[in-house]
Amino acid sequence: MKVFEGIVTSAKLNKTVTVKVARYFLHPLYKKRIKLTKKFLCQDEIGVKEGETVSIQECRPLSAHKHFIVLKMIKGATEATKSGVGMREEVKKVNKTSKEVKTVVTEKKPIKTDKHVKVEKVKVVKKK
Repeated sequence: MKVFEGIVTSAKLNKTVTVKVARYFLHPLYKKRIKLTKKFLCQDEIGVKEGETVSIQECRPLSAHKHFIVLKMIKGATEATKSGVGMREEVKKVNKTSKEVKTVVTEKKPIKTDKHVKVEKVKVVKKK
């Protein structure tokens, strides 16, 4: 039986969660590590939430697309937010040629895709 670790990306269905599992392999010609991700539908009896890291195991087909069960929760979603996900950051960039100050406000979202940083708004404030 196969056992994987992944992050819960969706817990909207009844007793079913979507788990994103990432694996790395070495390219045979270029010798570069390549990351592949795959989403699995899993039977959830313990009640996990989005953003949690879980361990899943292969089982008999439970439906047309669901053939994994959630074994245990490894890392909770609250621990992920303490590590920096969901925090606001303000970065001030100074353009030396035109003496303008740009304030970029970014917000890190919970892990749903590979892109964690989203730019909310950009203010341009002229420095006197």
